[in-house]
Amino acid sequence: MAIITISRQLGTGEIEFTDKLTDTLGYPLYDDRLIQQVAAELEVHTGVVRAYDERLEPSAIQSVLSRITGGNVRRQLSKRREEGGVRPEIVRTALRSVVREIARHEDAIIVGRGASIILSNLRRVLKLRLVAPVDFRAREHARTIGMNLGEAEETVRRSDSDRGNSIRRMFNVDWNDPTLYDVVINMARTDRDTAVRIVSRIMEEKQL
Repeated sequence: MAIITISRQLGTGEIEFTDKLTDTLGYPLYDDRLIQQVAAELEVHTGVVRAYDERLEPSAIQSVLSRITGGNVRRQLSKRREEGGVRPEIVRTALRSVVREIARHEDAIIVGRGASIILSNLRRVLKLRLVAPVDFRAREHARTIGMNLGEAEETVRRSDSDRGNSIRRMFNVDWNDPTLYDVVINMARTDRDTAVRIVSRIMEEKQL
């Protein structure tokens, strides 16, 4: 099975790129869908899993869980997990399990969640990284979301920090290390259609 993992900086046009790549290759996309499958594996509300997603710092997790569960996290767990509650290591284990299960059974595009690292030892995986300078990403994010440029730049920088810290906590690696990926594309210099063609050509040449 051929798998494409996508690690992306906020503001690289990642949503449009992923949509185009999905349409071109016809592979199922696992982004929010991956969160749903992890939640199903744990038998918890999807919001519980999102609380441990790469965009949140540990200090924000408990308040999110309280809002989701009315102050009782354990209510979201099956009986066999009640005693331990929802712990980060449980979510990480389930995430790894679901990502590996997807990779074993179908072609897929998996966005974020450390999939590039989880599947680093598999041969039929193309690991992509989408990057661009902060000023480019701030403009792109401001245009997409409809916020002013200063707010967009702050959001982009905060996202870089949060995602990088989360990957470091989960996998003890530097999110920005280019050696974690097979292909790094600067989206400030490459339009989305060209980026999709590059990926498709690599897939063909590698016979993935």
